[in-house]
Amino acid sequence: MKKRIALLLATLLLFGLFAGCASSGQTNAAVTTAVATTAATETTVDASGETTSVAKKTNKNLSILWSSGGNGEYVNYTVDYLKNTYGLNINIEYNAKAHEILQPQLIAGNPPDVVMVQHSFFNYYEAIQAGSFQNITSYLDLPVNGSDKTVREVANPDIIDSTSVNGSTYLLMSNMNVGGIYYNKAMFDEHGWKVPQTWDEFIELCKTIKTTTDIAPFAYPGMYPYYMNCFVFPQICALGNGADTFQNFNNMTEGFWISDPVEKAFERIQEMRDNGYFLEKLTSLNHTETQMEFINGNVAMIACGSWLQNEMADNWPEGFELAYMETPAAANADAKKYVVVSGNMFAFPEAAANKEWVGEFLQTYYSDESAAAVAKDCGVVISPAMVAENNEVRAALSDSVVESYESANTNTKLYLLASIWYPEFWKNYQNTLSSLVAGDIDAAEFCQTVEDYAAAIRSDSSVVKYTVG
Repeated sequence: MKKRIALLLATLLLFGLFAGCASSGQTNAAVTTAVATTAATETTVDASGETTSVAKKTNKNLSILWSSGGNGEYVNYTVDYLKNTYGLNINIEYNAKAHEILQPQLIAGNPPDVVMVQHSFFNYYEAIQAGSFQNITSYLDLPVNGSDKTVREVANPDIIDSTSVNGSTYLLMSNMNVGGIYYNKAMFDEHGWKVPQTWDEFIELCKTIKTTTDIAPFAYPGMYPYYMNCFVFPQICALGNGADTFQNFNNMTEGFWISDPVEKAFERIQEMRDNGYFLEKLTSLNHTETQMEFINGNVAMIACGSWLQNEMADNWPEGFELAYMETPAAANADAKKYVVVSGNMFAFPEAAANKEWVGEFLQTYYSDESAAAVAKDCGVVISPAMVAENNEVRAALSDSVVESYESANTNTKLYLLASIWYPEFWKNYQNTLSSLVAGDIDAAEFCQTVEDYAAAIRSDSSVVKYTVG
């Protein structure tokens, strides 16, 4: 069976765990202020598009299951606001194994009303196909609390379209992470190194670092090759036809992995490997170990995500100036740039008992007050637009995080849908990338091997196929 997924950009990939925000407790004071200054929603829209008076809603219950741990307690503000404004009785469970709790509940027909689980552990698209989640398209044109902007505008139309199924919305992002390269500005200033804007400048910088210092030019969390996506896919797009080339990745187009731009991109990886530009023994290191090498000054540049500052919060030495750079991939500095973004998604089960509060939840979750609370408590961003427009959000974030979101706002964003749709293929791709970096295979062998894995997916009739565009 083939499912067609509307896509303006491309799609989502979970980069890994970023720093879990500490339990923020309740935010009643902030909520009370917001309630006093923002009129409570008088009407809402149900799934059929009908307008309903909030005053007529007699069911005052809501249950929420939200993945915790590294994903942060993002809905504390929303919970408090809904309690204070509408008198809801809310049962919220933050659980690092939310996916294990949700699955049997969906089967039994008694799921929570709102769920956020990591898509690396749960196939949302398979569940949508089975009718497990509500079509929430009709709610997207509601205004968010305290603003004339709609849920659609704040949640980002491109992102909404990129995750829609047959033109309908079932999923929204709970947050956005931005991938790229991070460096210590103080180290760069000390050595007189300039941030590279092109591939040639990047390679020249790596050569300078390698030949004049004992510092490794580049690293990524080697045991988790998906961290390199923020480096690899901008190369492919710059060498190819931009987003059109990237669409061939998500669509598992025949010949993509042995096409010219892909082969050239991985020849660049091989060039870095053969010249010793990667940190030694990289593929045996996990994310914490690699990031500590970077923090300790043994690595000049690291491929990571916007969670890096928070994840390593207690380890940054005095004088370390963490900064963000866009992946230098093109032949000239003025060429279009590409940024890989990621994030978790949340949805509303079809069999939920309290479906009438979807609108109020969305109006609150995407409000400025909610965004500011999440930024302050967790150091992450619900939507990239909020960094550009909300001073409270900007003030709560470190410079490197603000820089990363500014890049996401201004450059072409890449979302890796195929990594979610075809997990077995994605695992094989990562293992093969590790073999390339470790020196076990060359770029040509890498490309042919991954193309063979993609061909196996295309020919397997038991695997549901998806297309974008």
